[in-house]
Amino acid sequence: MRYARVIVGMNHPQTDRVFDYHIPEAFQDEAKEGVRVIVPFGRRNTKTEGYILSLAEESEIPLEKLKDILEILDDGRPIFTPQMLHLAQWMKEHYFCTLNQCLQAIMPTGIKTKSTWQVLLNEAADVSACKGGELAVLEALKEMGGSSALSELEKLLGSGVKNAIQQMQKRKYFF
Repeated sequence: MRYARVIVGMNHPQTDRVFDYHIPEAFQDEAKEGVRVIVPFGRRNTKTEGYILSLAEESEIPLEKLKDILEILDDGRPIFTPQMLHLAQWMKEHYFCTLNQCLQAIMPTGIKTKSTWQVLLNEAADVSACKGGELAVLEALKEMGGSSALSELEKLLGSGVKNAIQQMQKRKYFF
């Protein structure tokens, strides 16, 4: 059984780490370093673009907790060479940015990518002063396990949710 170490395509420090995914039998030949993939991410298993950084024969994550790669993009052709992946890691260590931001900066032209704004609830924040739209955002996030894509919150609560989230961000309710 093989596993892929994937960085998800989100520009957030909380997601700036490698996640292990199981490679289904159908993708065993296509899964390579530098390939773009679609993976389920978070508690809601939101389809998210990611990049395979490396492959492994073992994972420290229990098998029952591992999720499968859903899709291999670009016909399995790597968009990042090993040298590009090394450069992105070096950039992350030397500049104040996420690995995904580094990969976006060195991605070949013409590759379509999609970024997702993620809202992550700060569990330590004092939310006692919240009311109205802010309270609706908090309740929705708690039902979603403390994290959600902004687009999901907009579908659920309407387009005005951005204003409430911006005000709440100023008061450090989110990471």
